[in-house]
Amino acid sequence: MNKEERCIYNAVYRVLNKERLAERRKKDRERIRVSDAAYYAAHKEEKNASCAAYRVAHLKERRAYDVAYRAANPEKMKVHKAARRALKAGALIGATAAQKAEIAAIYKRALGVPKIRCYLCGELIPLGKRHVDHILPLAKGGAHRPSNLAIACSLCNLKKGAKLPSEVGILL
Repeated sequence: MNKEERCIYNAVYRVLNKERLAERRKKDRERIRVSDAAYYAAHKEEKNASCAAYRVAHLKERRAYDVAYRAANPEKMKVHKAARRALKAGALIGATAAQKAEIAAIYKRALGVPKIRCYLCGELIPLGKRHVDHILPLAKGGAHRPSNLAIACSLCNLKKGAKLPSEVGILL
């Protein structure tokens, strides 16, 4: 069978066996998904180290991509920010007026007090480089309460992300 005959035969086979081929692809996708999950579970530390090294090596490219993505997807960013605000608002349900005032005071302190140390690294934080961090992240069930807020330098807070202090290597 020459090349042209083989192409015709394959095209006819695909048309006649469409459902069978779709089922096979579905089984293969599931098998691959299970295999990948098992591999990642067995090699979690290696995968995390590899990802961390990649992020460090490609920091500028990632930042450029993030800026371009945000500019190209303003609607998605609005949804993301709205979800974050809703999460914070939901975390405030049941908060007393005194707690809300205390939260506002923490944010004011982060903006106005001249000398503040980062609770993560202990360095003095210059104005404009301060974040109010949720010690137990909202994404992991933390509350938006004064007892769960601390002032961190922007670098430490961004490195920490949605990790628990113990995952970053800090024991509080």
